[in-house]
Amino acid sequence: MSIDEARELGLIGGADCTNAQAKAHLVTTRRVAKPPLPCREPRRPWLETILHCPEFKGDLGPEDAMCVEFRERLVRAEIDGRSRCTWTHVPNEGDRGAAYRAKMQAMGVVWSFPDFVFSMPGGSGLIEFKVARGNKRRCELLTDGQRDFMAWSAYKGVRHAVCTSVDEAWATLIEWGLIAR
Repeated sequence: MSIDEARELGLIGGADCTNAQAKAHLVTTRRVAKPPLPCREPRRPWLETILHCPEFKGDLGPEDAMCVEFRERLVRAEIDGRSRCTWTHVPNEGDRGAAYRAKMQAMGVVWSFPDFVFSMPGGSGLIEFKVARGNKRRCELLTDGQRDFMAWSAYKGVRHAVCTSVDEAWATLIEWGLIAR
């Protein structure tokens, strides 16, 4: 990407930005976008960011506990060099006031978005964790909004899975080719 293209896209400062500043920004950006370094490298700032987790002293419900365990496996896959995707947890849970919810919705938040989103070359994937309850089918564990979101994902060709265990979610990622065995 040229400096002029980066300026047009708003990735770097406007016309008052010098070429030296622009080149420095592009070099920094490219450094972040490089493939992960082998594990023997002493410093990987992107991994340090992923590993940073503030101390948590609250109680975890069963779905939250699955998300925490799954995140730990994802971090381990990053460290081991087996991950072939970027990922994040989407914090849709929790009680929020009406004003906050309205503001977030106005900004584009979809409240029924799945727990984890994965980006990879050629597409994306979504995983929703649910606690198994008796003989209920997976679709019966979802809220109406989550079922609608799953249908929207299927319509758009986006991979979407509802998992009732960390092992099941892990097998899904392997099946999708996002984690090397």
